[in-house]
Amino acid sequence: MQDDILFQTFTCEECLEFTAKLRLGLPKHQVKERVDLLINQLGLQHCRKTLVGSPLIRGLSGGEKKRTSIAVELVTNPSVIFFDEPTSGLDSFNAEKIVKLLVSQAKLGKTIISTIHQPNSECFASFDRILLLMEGHTIYQGSAYDSVEYFQKLGYKCPEYSNPADYFLKEFSTPRKLDSSYVEKVNTISKAYESHLMHIIEQEDSISDHPQISKSLLKSRFREVSWCREFELVVKRTFMDMHRNPMYMGARICQTIMTGLLALALFWNLDYGPAGVENKIRMLYFICIDQTMMTMFSVLMVFLNERDVFIREYANHTYG
Repeated sequence: MQDDILFQTFTCEECLEFTAKLRLGLPKHQVKERVDLLINQLGLQHCRKTLVGSPLIRGLSGGEKKRTSIAVELVTNPSVIFFDEPTSGLDSFNAEKIVKLLVSQAKLGKTIISTIHQPNSECFASFDRILLLMEGHTIYQGSAYDSVEYFQKLGYKCPEYSNPADYFLKEFSTPRKLDSSYVEKVNTISKAYESHLMHIIEQEDSISDHPQISKSLLKSRFREVSWCREFELVVKRTFMDMHRNPMYMGARICQTIMTGLLALALFWNLDYGPAGVENKIRMLYFICIDQTMMTMFSVLMVFLNERDVFIREYANHTYG
């Protein structure tokens, strides 16, 4: 995903271990080996014990969070990985490190597909194949190295010593006001690509040795972990989050103390007459309502923090 959705009070290592335990169903020592391998591959050794962090908790940097998010998805060793703007929000140095990481994963035999906006020249040159879109039309698909020469033949020459990605964005972006010249430009470039595509098809072998993927195979999901184990791990994580979250624990403690002092001030030294008994009933009602509302609001706090994490994990079939 474009945003780094991780459990804020977990360390980098714990995020990987939680996913590995649920999605792999391996013994503890094999889970540890898998986590150590990913941490070494992604260069996270120095921050493996660092919390992910939040606005109130100091934690990982932007680049470290991005690499941790990638590591979480690499736990199951997938053969095809999609990335939605993996370099967004990063400086050029960290963006280049992320792209190099994707290249290293591609060299391991994985297929890496990524959307990326405004890459620097070194990042752009790292891609084997690029796909450029303009108004929903494909205007180029092929080698990143050959893209400059291709558009030069169409009359769009990239200035010397400039970043081709910056030039393409500037030249082929949608203007604020659409006019007839822009529509004609889109049609001309897209038609040029269609004729170029026929040339590509002739050059490349369209016969694939890969097994055919059926609809039933895509829908099937192999599960190693039982429902009880899933429940145990999720509950354990929730209690760890409550214990480590200063905002949650502090708010609960302060709220309990303030409520106790308020009840003490209102119902202190009640007598045993009819008025006193009536006030004691009111006190019991006040305590019941207070405990109900406290529990409800604490659940809402947890829900807001965990909602995005749950959506990501459930979509990835981390648990049922």
